[in-house]
Amino acid sequence: MAPGYVIVGDSMAGRVDPSRLVALTNQMVAPILQNATGSAYWYLVLKNYVVESGVRPKRTVIFFRDTNLTEPLFRLEGPYRPTVDQVAHDREDELNAVVAARMTGPWFRVHRLVDRAYDIDRARTWLEPRLTLWAAGVAAGTGRREAFVESVNATFALDRLRPMAQADLAAASDREADFAANVSTSVLPLIVTLAHERDLPLCFVRVLRRPVNGQPPPESPALQRYVADLAAYLGAHGAAFLDDRDDPALSGLAYSDGDHIAGEERPHYTELFAAKLARLDR
Repeated sequence: MAPGYVIVGDSMAGRVDPSRLVALTNQMVAPILQNATGSAYWYLVLKNYVVESGVRPKRTVIFFRDTNLTEPLFRLEGPYRPTVDQVAHDREDELNAVVAARMTGPWFRVHRLVDRAYDIDRARTWLEPRLTLWAAGVAAGTGRREAFVESVNATFALDRLRPMAQADLAAASDREADFAANVSTSVLPLIVTLAHERDLPLCFVRVLRRPVNGQPPPESPALQRYVADLAAYLGAHGAAFLDDRDDPALSGLAYSDGDHIAGEERPHYTELFAAKLARLDR
């Protein structure tokens, strides 16, 4: 494809209409989007898809909400893990190191102590498939239980759920909104270092959370400081930063559920976004 722009993110990046962006910029656009993902997934996409493909886009654009860039565990564990594994190599030492560093806090130490005392994770690993197969056998019969489980899992996969579950995120806590405390144990340094080494210009877009009465939603002082620190960090590392909160025109767009803009607003959003890209690329 040799794209001029690569778009990376979760459903928030879906506010860009790729075909409209192609028409406005005269550049091919490669959207690499996956609902219900976080920064670990986006880092792996940059490393294992964009870099390994050898493409040289004018910009790789990463869409995110608030503090997601410095929350490596966000949508990494539990039901989200298989989605992350799909874009990972057998070994991902850099990501593993970040996760290990983030999991040294007191909450995780308590979790490990409880786990060792009661062997919770091993018991869950042993019990869950057996309980699932037992229930499937009751519903579909013993001979069809594996096929029944596979069909149900496919039906309720994350990428087939309606957007509400992925759209609604609570405002960041003050602990999450401490940029200096969290950046060193996040994938953000990995992303900016990789892009610098491979001469891949980056642009990060902080999307506007659902407006309130036609205005951007209130933000805590901690989150305001976080965004200012994030902008300074990205600028110091040669990455562009666009904060949709700074664009008054976006507060008037219609939203559907959660933080998703309405489908009919995507062309208008894309036009505004294309104009910003043009200014960055001058």
